[in-house]
Amino acid sequence: MKEFKTKEVLDNDVFYQDLFETSFFYPSLRQGAITKLKYTLDIKEPRFFPFAIVKKYYPVDNFEFIINTDKNVEFDIKFFNMDSLQLDFSKLEKGGRLIYSWKAKNIPSYKNETRSPNYLCYLPQIIPYIKSYKLKEREVEVLRNVDDLFKWYNENVSELDHKHTEEMISIVQALIVDCKSDSQKVAAVYRWVQNNIKYVANEYGLGGFIPRSPFLIFEKRYGDCKDMATIIIELLDIAKVKACYTWIGTRDLPYSYNEIPTSIVDNHMIATYIDKGKYYFLDATNSYIPLGLPNSFIQGKEALIRLNNETYEIQKVPVVPADRSVHSDSVSLTIEQGEIVGKGSILLNGYYYSDMKQAIERVKDADDKTKFMKSYLEVGNNKYILDDYKVNSSDSSIQIKYKFHVPDYVKFNDNEIYVNLNLAQPYKDFELFKEDRKLDYEFYFKSSLNINYVFTLPVGYEIVNLPKNTRFEGVNFFYEISYEMKGNQIFYCFTSNEDTLLLKHEFFDLWNKMLKQMRSDFKEVIVLKKKI
Repeated sequence: MKEFKTKEVLDNDVFYQDLFETSFFYPSLRQGAITKLKYTLDIKEPRFFPFAIVKKYYPVDNFEFIINTDKNVEFDIKFFNMDSLQLDFSKLEKGGRLIYSWKAKNIPSYKNETRSPNYLCYLPQIIPYIKSYKLKEREVEVLRNVDDLFKWYNENVSELDHKHTEEMISIVQALIVDCKSDSQKVAAVYRWVQNNIKYVANEYGLGGFIPRSPFLIFEKRYGDCKDMATIIIELLDIAKVKACYTWIGTRDLPYSYNEIPTSIVDNHMIATYIDKGKYYFLDATNSYIPLGLPNSFIQGKEALIRLNNETYEIQKVPVVPADRSVHSDSVSLTIEQGEIVGKGSILLNGYYYSDMKQAIERVKDADDKTKFMKSYLEVGNNKYILDDYKVNSSDSSIQIKYKFHVPDYVKFNDNEIYVNLNLAQPYKDFELFKEDRKLDYEFYFKSSLNINYVFTLPVGYEIVNLPKNTRFEGVNFFYEISYEMKGNQIFYCFTSNEDTLLLKHEFFDLWNKMLKQMRSDFKEVIVLKKKI
Protein backbone atom coordinates (compact mmCIF):
# COMPACT_ATOMS: atom_id res chain seq x y z
CA MET A 1 0.00 0.00 0.00
CA LYS A 2 1.33 3.39 -1.00
CA GLU A 3 -1.64 5.77 -1.10
CA PHE A 4 -3.58 6.82 2.03
CA LYS A 5 -6.09 9.66 2.26
CA THR A 6 -6.99 11.33 5.54
CA LYS A 7 -10.01 13.59 5.91
CA GLU A 8 -12.51 14.88 8.46
CA VAL A 9 -15.40 12.64 9.41
CA LEU A 10 -18.71 14.23 8.39
CA ASP A 11 -21.74 13.02 10.30
CA ASN A 12 -25.26 14.25 9.58
CA ASP A 13 -26.10 13.89 13.27
CA VAL A 14 -23.12 15.86 14.55
CA PHE A 15 -22.47 19.56 13.91
CA TYR A 16 -18.74 19.32 14.59
CA GLN A 17 -16.38 16.65 15.87
CA ASP A 18 -12.60 16.37 15.79
CA LEU A 19 -12.54 12.92 14.19
CA PHE A 20 -10.53 12.04 11.09
CA GLU A 21 -10.52 8.90 9.00
CA THR A 22 -7.87 7.41 6.77
CA SER A 23 -9.05 5.50 3.71
CA PHE A 24 -7.23 3.34 1.21
CA PHE A 25 -7.86 0.70 -1.42
CA TYR A 26 -6.09 -2.60 -1.73
CA PRO A 27 -4.57 -2.83 -5.24
CA SER A 28 -5.20 -5.75 -7.57
CA LEU A 29 -7.86 -7.45 -5.47
CA ARG A 30 -9.23 -10.60 -7.03
CA GLN A 31 -10.93 -13.80 -5.96
CA GLY A 32 -8.72 -15.74 -3.55
CA ALA A 33 -6.58 -12.73 -2.61
CA ILE A 34 -5.59 -12.30 1.04
CA THR A 35 -5.39 -8.83 2.58
CA LYS A 36 -3.74 -7.80 5.83
CA LEU A 37 -4.42 -4.72 7.93
CA LYS A 38 -2.38 -3.73 10.97
CA TYR A 39 -2.70 -0.49 12.90
CA THR A 40 -1.92 1.05 16.28
CA LEU A 41 -4.23 3.03 18.54
CA ASP A 42 -2.69 5.31 21.14
CA ILE A 43 -5.26 5.64 23.95
CA LYS A 44 -4.14 8.20 26.50
CA GLU A 45 -7.15 8.02 28.82
CA PRO A 46 -7.17 4.65 30.70
CA ARG A 47 -10.94 4.91 31.23
CA PHE A 48 -11.42 4.50 27.48
CA PHE A 49 -9.95 1.01 27.23
CA PRO A 50 -11.27 -0.66 24.05
CA PHE A 51 -13.51 -3.73 23.97
CA ALA A 52 -14.02 -6.49 21.41
CA ILE A 53 -17.17 -7.30 19.48
CA VAL A 54 -16.64 -10.91 18.51
CA LYS A 55 -19.09 -11.29 15.60
CA LYS A 56 -18.94 -9.31 12.36
CA TYR A 57 -21.24 -8.77 9.40
CA TYR A 58 -18.95 -11.17 7.54
CA PRO A 59 -17.82 -14.69 8.58
CA VAL A 60 -14.65 -14.94 10.67
CA ASP A 61 -12.35 -17.95 10.28
CA ASN A 62 -10.09 -17.10 13.20
CA PHE A 63 -10.69 -14.67 16.03
CA GLU A 64 -8.11 -13.68 18.62
CA PHE A 65 -8.24 -10.97 21.26
CA ILE A 66 -5.12 -10.47 23.39
CA ILE A 67 -4.35 -8.16 26.31
CA ASN A 68 -0.63 -7.94 27.03
CA THR A 69 -0.28 -5.90 30.19
CA ASP A 70 2.04 -4.96 32.98
CA LYS A 71 1.35 -6.98 36.13
CA ASN A 72 0.70 -3.77 38.01
CA VAL A 73 -2.47 -3.10 35.99
CA GLU A 74 -5.59 -4.61 37.54
CA PHE A 75 -8.31 -5.52 35.05
CA ASP A 76 -11.89 -6.62 35.35
CA ILE A 77 -13.36 -8.37 32.33
CA LYS A 78 -17.06 -8.78 31.55
CA PHE A 79 -18.76 -10.84 28.85
CA PHE A 80 -22.04 -10.23 27.07
CA ASN A 81 -24.17 -12.43 24.81
CA MET A 82 -21.69 -15.30 24.86
CA ASP A 83 -24.26 -18.11 25.11
CA SER A 84 -23.95 -19.15 21.47
CA LEU A 85 -20.17 -18.78 21.22
CA GLN A 86 -17.38 -20.95 22.57
CA LEU A 87 -14.14 -19.10 23.34
CA ASP A 88 -10.80 -20.63 24.29
CA PHE A 89 -9.31 -18.57 27.11
CA SER A 90 -5.77 -18.57 28.43
CA LYS A 91 -3.86 -16.48 30.93
CA LEU A 92 -0.10 -16.71 31.35
CA GLU A 93 2.75 -14.75 32.83
CA LYS A 94 5.70 -14.02 30.60
CA GLY A 95 8.64 -11.66 31.15
CA GLY A 96 7.00 -9.93 34.07
CA ARG A 97 3.80 -9.31 32.09
CA LEU A 98 0.36 -10.91 32.02
CA ILE A 99 -1.10 -12.09 28.74
CA TYR A 100 -4.84 -12.69 28.45
CA SER A 101 -5.99 -14.41 25.27
CA TRP A 102 -9.36 -15.36 23.79
CA LYS A 103 -9.63 -17.40 20.59
CA ALA A 104 -12.44 -18.75 18.45
CA LYS A 105 -12.83 -20.30 14.99
CA ASN A 106 -15.49 -20.31 12.30
CA ILE A 107 -17.66 -17.53 13.66
CA PRO A 108 -20.72 -17.03 11.42
CA SER A 109 -21.74 -13.56 10.25
CA TYR A 110 -24.75 -11.66 11.53
CA LYS A 111 -27.40 -9.74 9.60
CA ASN A 112 -29.11 -6.63 10.88
CA GLU A 113 -32.90 -6.61 10.58
CA THR A 114 -35.53 -3.88 10.45
CA ARG A 115 -36.36 -2.33 13.82
CA SER A 116 -34.17 -4.79 15.67
CA PRO A 117 -32.38 -3.71 18.87
CA ASN A 118 -28.94 -2.15 18.51
CA TYR A 119 -26.26 -4.73 17.67
CA LEU A 120 -24.66 -4.22 21.09
CA CYS A 121 -27.78 -5.75 22.62
CA TYR A 122 -27.22 -9.16 21.01
CA LEU A 123 -23.67 -9.51 19.64
CA PRO A 124 -21.07 -11.30 21.83
CA GLN A 125 -18.63 -8.91 23.48
CA ILE A 126 -15.50 -9.02 25.61
CA ILE A 127 -15.38 -5.86 27.73
CA PRO A 128 -12.19 -5.32 29.77
CA TYR A 129 -11.67 -2.23 31.88
CA ILE A 130 -8.88 -1.01 34.13
CA LYS A 131 -9.78 -0.96 37.81
CA SER A 132 -6.45 0.44 39.03
CA TYR A 133 -2.70 0.38 38.48
CA LYS A 134 0.42 0.84 40.56
CA LEU A 135 2.83 3.65 39.82
CA LYS A 136 5.98 3.77 41.94
CA GLU A 137 4.34 1.80 44.73
CA ARG A 138 1.33 4.12 44.68
CA GLU A 139 -2.02 2.67 43.65
CA VAL A 140 -3.91 4.81 41.14
CA GLU A 141 -7.65 4.16 41.19
CA VAL A 142 -9.30 4.21 37.78
CA LEU A 143 -12.67 2.44 37.65
CA ARG A 144 -12.99 0.01 40.52
CA ASN A 145 -16.69 0.70 41.04
CA VAL A 146 -19.47 3.20 40.42
CA ASP A 147 -17.99 5.52 43.03
CA ASP A 148 -14.88 5.96 40.87
CA LEU A 149 -16.98 6.58 37.77
CA PHE A 150 -19.03 9.21 39.60
CA LYS A 151 -15.86 10.84 40.90
CA TRP A 152 -14.59 11.25 37.33
CA TYR A 153 -17.96 12.46 36.03
CA ASN A 154 -18.14 14.93 38.90
CA GLU A 155 -14.72 16.31 37.97
CA ASN A 156 -16.01 16.91 34.44
CA VAL A 157 -18.73 19.29 35.67
CA SER A 158 -17.02 20.78 38.74
CA GLU A 159 -14.87 23.27 36.82
CA LEU A 160 -17.72 25.02 34.99
CA ASP A 161 -17.98 28.79 35.24
CA HIS A 162 -21.33 29.48 36.91
CA LYS A 163 -21.49 33.22 36.43
CA HIS A 164 -24.96 34.63 35.76
CA THR A 165 -25.38 37.39 33.21
CA GLU A 166 -27.98 40.10 33.67
CA GLU A 167 -29.96 38.73 30.73
CA MET A 168 -30.05 35.24 32.26
CA ILE A 169 -31.37 36.64 35.53
CA SER A 170 -33.91 38.87 33.76
CA ILE A 171 -35.32 36.04 31.64
CA VAL A 172 -35.66 33.67 34.59
CA GLN A 173 -37.39 36.30 36.70
CA ALA A 174 -39.85 36.92 33.87
CA LEU A 175 -40.47 33.20 33.46
CA ILE A 176 -41.27 32.52 37.10
CA VAL A 177 -43.08 35.74 38.03
CA ASP A 178 -46.48 34.04 38.15
CA CYS A 179 -45.29 30.61 39.35
CA LYS A 180 -46.74 29.48 42.64
CA SER A 181 -44.59 26.36 43.14
CA ASP A 182 -41.18 24.96 42.28
CA SER A 183 -42.74 22.50 39.84
CA GLN A 184 -44.28 25.41 37.92
CA LYS A 185 -40.87 27.10 37.81
CA VAL A 186 -39.35 23.88 36.45
CA ALA A 187 -42.04 23.67 33.76
CA ALA A 188 -41.48 27.30 32.72
CA VAL A 189 -37.68 27.03 32.53
CA TYR A 190 -37.78 23.65 30.80
CA ARG A 191 -40.19 24.96 28.17
CA TRP A 192 -38.02 28.03 27.58
CA VAL A 193 -34.90 25.91 27.01
CA GLN A 194 -36.81 23.62 24.64
CA ASN A 195 -38.01 26.61 22.62
CA ASN A 196 -34.87 28.75 22.68
CA ILE A 197 -31.77 26.51 22.89
CA LYS A 198 -31.18 24.54 19.71
CA TYR A 199 -29.80 21.04 20.03
CA VAL A 200 -26.53 20.76 18.11
CA ALA A 201 -24.17 17.80 18.56
CA ASN A 202 -20.77 19.41 19.04
CA GLU A 203 -18.11 16.90 20.05
CA TYR A 204 -14.40 17.57 20.05
CA GLY A 205 -11.63 16.66 22.48
CA LEU A 206 -13.33 15.67 25.73
CA GLY A 207 -16.40 17.58 24.56
CA GLY A 208 -18.21 14.28 24.52
CA PHE A 209 -17.97 14.25 28.33
CA ILE A 210 -17.42 17.81 29.53
CA PRO A 211 -20.20 20.39 29.04
CA ARG A 212 -19.50 24.01 28.25
CA SER A 213 -20.09 26.77 30.78
CA PRO A 214 -23.77 27.70 31.00
CA PHE A 215 -23.44 31.41 30.23
CA LEU A 216 -21.73 30.48 26.91
CA ILE A 217 -24.60 28.16 26.04
CA PHE A 218 -27.06 30.91 26.92
CA GLU A 219 -25.26 33.44 24.71
CA LYS A 220 -24.89 31.12 21.72
CA ARG A 221 -28.38 29.64 22.08
CA TYR A 222 -27.25 26.14 21.10
CA GLY A 223 -25.53 23.15 22.63
CA ASP A 224 -25.35 19.37 22.81
CA CYS A 225 -27.12 17.17 25.36
CA LYS A 226 -24.67 18.01 28.16
CA ASP A 227 -24.94 21.72 27.42
CA MET A 228 -28.73 21.63 27.47
CA ALA A 229 -28.73 19.78 30.78
CA THR A 230 -26.29 22.35 32.14
CA ILE A 231 -28.32 25.39 31.09
CA ILE A 232 -31.51 23.88 32.58
CA ILE A 233 -29.71 23.33 35.89
CA GLU A 234 -28.21 26.82 35.84
CA LEU A 235 -31.44 28.67 35.05
CA LEU A 236 -33.25 26.70 37.74
CA ASP A 237 -30.48 27.63 40.15
CA ILE A 238 -31.25 31.30 39.43
CA ALA A 239 -34.89 30.44 40.21
CA LYS A 240 -33.65 28.85 43.48
CA VAL A 241 -34.77 25.37 42.41
CA LYS A 242 -32.35 22.46 42.54
CA ALA A 243 -31.90 20.17 39.54
CA CYS A 244 -29.20 17.53 39.14
CA TYR A 245 -26.68 16.55 36.48
CA THR A 246 -27.66 13.12 35.20
CA TRP A 247 -25.74 10.64 33.06
CA ILE A 248 -27.70 8.01 31.19
CA GLY A 249 -27.48 5.55 28.32
CA THR A 250 -30.01 5.20 25.53
CA ARG A 251 -31.79 1.95 24.74
CA ASP A 252 -29.01 1.23 22.22
CA LEU A 253 -26.77 0.31 25.17
CA PRO A 254 -27.56 -2.86 27.16
CA TYR A 255 -25.22 -2.26 30.10
CA SER A 256 -25.82 -1.27 33.73
CA TYR A 257 -23.58 0.72 36.07
CA ASN A 258 -23.08 -2.06 38.60
CA GLU A 259 -22.18 -4.54 35.85
CA ILE A 260 -19.67 -2.26 34.15
CA PRO A 261 -18.81 0.94 36.05
CA THR A 262 -17.41 2.71 32.99
CA SER A 263 -18.54 5.34 30.51
CA ILE A 264 -19.58 2.56 28.13
CA VAL A 265 -22.86 2.45 30.09
CA ASP A 266 -24.03 5.87 28.96
CA ASN A 267 -23.97 8.10 25.89
CA HIS A 268 -26.35 10.86 26.94
CA MET A 269 -26.78 13.52 29.60
CA ILE A 270 -29.93 15.14 31.00
CA ALA A 271 -31.09 17.03 34.10
CA THR A 272 -33.27 15.61 36.86
CA TYR A 273 -35.66 17.45 39.15
CA ILE A 274 -36.79 15.57 42.27
CA ASP A 275 -40.01 16.59 43.97
CA LYS A 276 -41.20 14.63 47.03
CA GLY A 277 -39.77 11.39 45.74
CA LYS A 278 -40.99 11.88 42.16
CA TYR A 279 -38.34 12.15 39.45
CA TYR A 280 -38.70 14.44 36.44
CA PHE A 281 -36.16 13.62 33.74
CA LEU A 282 -35.56 16.82 31.77
CA ASP A 283 -34.23 16.20 28.27
CA ALA A 284 -34.51 19.32 26.13
CA THR A 285 -32.81 17.71 23.12
CA ASN A 286 -36.40 16.95 22.12
CA SER A 287 -38.23 20.28 21.93
CA TYR A 288 -41.64 18.62 22.00
CA ILE A 289 -41.52 16.28 24.98
CA PRO A 290 -43.95 17.46 27.69
CA LEU A 291 -42.72 17.80 31.26
CA GLY A 292 -43.05 14.47 33.06
CA LEU A 293 -42.48 12.40 29.94
CA PRO A 294 -38.93 11.10 29.40
CA ASN A 295 -37.53 10.88 25.89
CA SER A 296 -38.67 7.58 24.40
CA PHE A 297 -35.11 6.35 23.85
CA ILE A 298 -34.20 6.42 27.56
CA GLN A 299 -37.24 4.52 28.87
CA GLY A 300 -36.25 1.76 31.25
CA LYS A 301 -32.64 2.90 31.45
CA GLU A 302 -30.53 3.54 34.54
CA ALA A 303 -29.78 7.18 35.34
CA LEU A 304 -26.77 8.21 37.41
CA ILE A 305 -27.96 11.32 39.28
CA ARG A 306 -25.48 13.71 40.92
CA LEU A 307 -27.12 14.86 44.14
CA ASN A 308 -24.12 16.97 45.17
CA ASN A 309 -20.32 16.91 44.99
CA GLU A 310 -20.12 13.87 47.23
CA THR A 311 -23.20 11.76 46.61
CA TYR A 312 -25.21 10.26 43.78
CA GLU A 313 -27.97 7.77 43.24
CA ILE A 314 -28.98 5.42 40.46
CA GLN A 315 -32.62 5.55 39.41
CA LYS A 316 -34.32 3.73 36.58
CA VAL A 317 -36.33 5.83 34.13
CA PRO A 318 -39.85 4.40 34.04
CA VAL A 319 -41.26 2.83 30.91
CA VAL A 320 -44.23 5.00 30.00
CA PRO A 321 -47.46 2.93 29.96
CA ALA A 322 -49.52 2.57 26.81
CA ASP A 323 -52.38 4.69 28.14
CA ARG A 324 -50.08 7.73 28.27
CA SER A 325 -49.56 7.68 24.48
CA VAL A 326 -52.98 7.51 22.86
CA HIS A 327 -54.13 8.19 19.33
CA SER A 328 -57.89 8.75 19.60
CA ASP A 329 -59.98 9.42 16.49
CA SER A 330 -63.72 10.18 16.57
CA VAL A 331 -65.59 10.59 13.28
CA SER A 332 -69.19 11.17 12.23
CA LEU A 333 -69.92 9.46 8.87
CA THR A 334 -72.74 9.92 6.39
CA ILE A 335 -73.41 9.07 2.76
CA GLU A 336 -73.99 12.12 0.60
CA GLN A 337 -74.39 11.99 -3.19
CA GLY A 338 -73.07 8.46 -3.19
CA GLU A 339 -69.84 9.35 -1.30
CA ILE A 340 -68.76 8.69 2.24
CA VAL A 341 -68.46 12.02 4.08
CA GLY A 342 -66.77 12.46 7.42
CA LYS A 343 -66.24 15.03 10.12
CA GLY A 344 -63.61 14.02 12.61
CA SER A 345 -61.48 14.98 15.57
CA ILE A 346 -58.17 13.35 16.47
CA LEU A 347 -56.62 13.79 19.91
CA LEU A 348 -52.94 12.89 20.36
CA ASN A 349 -51.03 12.78 23.62
CA GLY A 350 -47.78 11.34 24.96
CA TYR A 351 -45.29 10.30 22.31
CA TYR A 352 -47.94 10.58 19.58
CA TYR A 353 -48.15 14.24 20.53
CA SER A 354 -44.38 14.85 20.47
CA ASP A 355 -43.96 13.03 17.13
CA MET A 356 -46.78 14.97 15.49
CA LYS A 357 -45.65 18.28 16.98
CA GLN A 358 -42.17 17.74 15.57
CA ALA A 359 -43.51 16.69 12.16
CA ILE A 360 -45.77 19.74 11.88
CA GLU A 361 -43.02 22.15 12.94
CA ARG A 362 -40.63 20.77 10.35
CA VAL A 363 -43.02 21.46 7.47
CA LYS A 364 -42.95 25.20 6.89
CA ASP A 365 -44.68 25.60 3.52
CA ALA A 366 -48.49 25.74 3.75
CA ASP A 367 -49.05 23.54 0.70
CA ASP A 368 -46.57 20.96 1.97
CA LYS A 369 -48.26 21.01 5.37
CA THR A 370 -51.62 20.30 3.74
CA LYS A 371 -50.09 17.40 1.77
CA PHE A 372 -48.62 16.04 4.98
CA MET A 373 -51.95 16.26 6.80
CA LYS A 374 -53.76 14.59 3.90
CA SER A 375 -51.29 11.73 4.00
CA TYR A 376 -51.64 11.42 7.77
CA LEU A 377 -55.45 11.55 7.79
CA GLU A 378 -56.13 9.52 4.64
CA VAL A 379 -58.56 6.61 5.01
CA GLY A 380 -60.77 4.60 2.68
CA ASN A 381 -58.87 4.71 -0.61
CA ASN A 382 -56.39 6.86 -2.52
CA LYS A 383 -59.23 9.06 -3.81
CA TYR A 384 -59.56 10.49 -0.32
CA ILE A 385 -60.10 14.27 -0.35
CA LEU A 386 -59.27 16.37 2.69
CA ASP A 387 -61.75 19.26 2.61
CA ASP A 388 -60.59 21.17 5.67
CA TYR A 389 -58.52 20.79 8.82
CA LYS A 390 -57.46 22.77 11.86
CA VAL A 391 -54.74 21.97 14.37
CA ASN A 392 -54.92 23.09 18.01
CA SER A 393 -52.12 22.23 20.41
CA SER A 394 -51.29 22.68 24.08
CA ASP A 395 -48.16 21.73 26.01
CA SER A 396 -49.20 18.08 26.16
CA SER A 397 -51.76 17.31 23.47
CA ILE A 398 -52.74 18.04 19.88
CA GLN A 399 -56.25 18.12 18.48
CA ILE A 400 -56.84 17.89 14.74
CA LYS A 401 -60.34 18.72 13.54
CA TYR A 402 -60.96 17.78 9.93
CA LYS A 403 -63.53 17.18 7.20
CA PHE A 404 -63.20 14.82 4.25
CA HIS A 405 -65.03 12.80 1.63
CA VAL A 406 -64.08 9.65 -0.25
CA PRO A 407 -65.41 9.07 -3.78
CA ASP A 408 -65.99 5.50 -5.03
CA TYR A 409 -65.85 3.97 -1.57
CA VAL A 410 -69.51 3.07 -1.04
CA LYS A 411 -70.81 0.25 -3.27
CA PHE A 412 -74.38 0.23 -4.65
CA ASN A 413 -76.28 -2.75 -6.04
CA ASP A 414 -79.97 -2.35 -6.86
CA ASN A 415 -81.64 -1.61 -3.53
CA GLU A 416 -78.61 -2.44 -1.41
CA ILE A 417 -75.64 -0.39 -0.15
CA TYR A 418 -72.37 -1.95 0.98
CA VAL A 419 -70.14 0.01 3.36
CA ASN A 420 -66.90 -1.13 4.97
CA LEU A 421 -66.56 0.82 8.21
CA ASN A 422 -62.93 -0.26 8.56
CA LEU A 423 -61.83 2.90 6.75
CA ALA A 424 -58.55 3.35 8.60
CA GLN A 425 -57.29 -0.25 8.67
CA PRO A 426 -54.37 0.24 11.08
CA TYR A 427 -51.28 -1.97 10.65
CA LYS A 428 -52.05 -2.36 6.94
CA ASP A 429 -48.43 -1.53 6.07
CA PHE A 430 -46.97 -3.78 8.78
CA GLU A 431 -45.34 -6.76 7.09
CA LEU A 432 -45.71 -10.21 8.56
CA PHE A 433 -42.57 -11.49 10.24
CA LYS A 434 -40.72 -13.88 7.95
CA GLU A 435 -39.65 -17.30 9.16
CA ASP A 436 -35.97 -16.51 8.71
CA ARG A 437 -36.06 -13.42 10.94
CA LYS A 438 -33.87 -14.02 13.99
CA LEU A 439 -33.91 -10.77 15.97
CA ASP A 440 -36.56 -9.26 18.22
CA TYR A 441 -38.63 -6.31 17.00
CA GLU A 442 -38.40 -2.96 18.80
CA PHE A 443 -41.22 -0.47 19.31
CA TYR A 444 -40.36 3.16 19.98
CA PHE A 445 -42.94 3.41 22.75
CA LYS A 446 -45.96 1.67 24.22
CA SER A 447 -49.19 2.95 22.71
CA SER A 448 -52.95 2.74 22.44
CA LEU A 449 -55.11 3.40 19.39
CA ASN A 450 -58.83 4.19 19.52
CA ILE A 451 -60.94 4.75 16.39
CA ASN A 452 -64.62 5.53 16.86
CA TYR A 453 -67.03 6.04 13.95
CA VAL A 454 -70.68 7.00 14.22
CA PHE A 455 -72.32 6.13 10.90
CA THR A 456 -75.79 7.54 10.26
CA LEU A 457 -77.88 5.40 7.94
CA PRO A 458 -79.26 7.08 4.81
CA VAL A 459 -82.93 7.96 5.03
CA GLY A 460 -85.13 5.09 3.88
CA TYR A 461 -82.57 2.34 4.51
CA GLU A 462 -82.35 -0.35 7.16
CA ILE A 463 -79.55 -2.63 8.28
CA VAL A 464 -79.47 -6.11 6.78
CA ASN A 465 -76.05 -7.31 7.88
CA LEU A 466 -73.97 -6.12 10.81
CA PRO A 467 -70.53 -7.80 11.19
CA LYS A 468 -69.81 -9.71 14.38
CA ASN A 469 -67.68 -8.23 17.09
CA THR A 470 -64.16 -9.65 17.17
CA ARG A 471 -61.13 -9.61 19.47
CA PHE A 472 -57.60 -11.01 19.49
CA GLU A 473 -55.58 -11.21 22.70
CA GLY A 474 -51.84 -11.71 22.35
CA VAL A 475 -48.96 -11.31 24.80
CA ASN A 476 -48.69 -7.58 25.56
CA PHE A 477 -50.76 -6.73 22.49
CA PHE A 478 -54.39 -6.99 21.40
CA TYR A 479 -57.03 -5.50 19.14
CA GLU A 480 -60.79 -5.38 19.22
CA ILE A 481 -63.49 -4.39 16.71
CA SER A 482 -67.08 -3.81 17.74
CA TYR A 483 -70.31 -2.79 16.00
CA GLU A 484 -73.46 -1.59 17.77
CA MET A 485 -76.78 -0.45 16.33
CA LYS A 486 -78.58 2.39 18.12
CA GLY A 487 -81.63 3.82 16.36
CA ASN A 488 -80.54 4.86 12.87
CA GLN A 489 -76.82 4.90 13.74
CA ILE A 490 -74.07 2.30 13.82
CA PHE A 491 -71.32 2.77 16.38
CA TYR A 492 -68.04 1.27 15.21
CA CYS A 493 -64.99 1.01 17.47
CA PHE A 494 -61.48 -0.25 16.77
CA THR A 495 -59.11 -0.47 19.74
CA SER A 496 -55.54 -1.75 19.83
CA ASN A 497 -52.78 -1.76 22.38
CA GLU A 498 -49.02 -2.39 22.23
CA ASP A 499 -47.94 -2.83 25.82
CA THR A 500 -44.28 -3.65 25.20
CA LEU A 501 -41.13 -2.00 23.88
CA LEU A 502 -39.67 -5.24 22.59
CA LEU A 503 -41.62 -7.91 20.76
CA LYS A 504 -39.73 -11.11 21.45
CA HIS A 505 -38.98 -13.53 18.64
CA GLU A 506 -40.97 -16.25 20.42
CA PHE A 507 -44.17 -14.24 19.94
CA PHE A 508 -43.76 -13.55 16.21
CA ASP A 509 -46.13 -16.36 15.20
CA LEU A 510 -48.79 -15.02 17.54
CA TRP A 511 -48.31 -11.49 16.18
CA ASN A 512 -48.60 -12.78 12.60
CA LYS A 513 -51.74 -14.64 13.57
CA MET A 514 -53.19 -11.42 14.96
CA LEU A 515 -52.41 -9.47 11.78
CA LYS A 516 -53.96 -12.16 9.57
CA GLN A 517 -57.14 -12.21 11.62
CA MET A 518 -57.25 -8.41 11.71
CA ARG A 519 -56.93 -8.15 7.94
CA SER A 520 -59.65 -10.71 7.50
CA ASP A 521 -61.88 -8.73 9.86
CA PHE A 522 -61.18 -5.57 7.86
CA LYS A 523 -62.97 -7.14 4.86
CA GLU A 524 -66.28 -7.28 6.69
CA VAL A 525 -68.96 -4.88 5.41
CA ILE A 526 -72.33 -3.67 6.59
CA VAL A 527 -75.23 -4.19 4.20
CA LEU A 528 -78.08 -1.70 4.00
CA LYS A 529 -81.34 -2.32 2.16
CA LYS A 530 -83.91 0.14 0.99
CA LYS A 531 -87.15 -0.13 2.89
CA ILE A 532 -90.15 -1.23 0.87
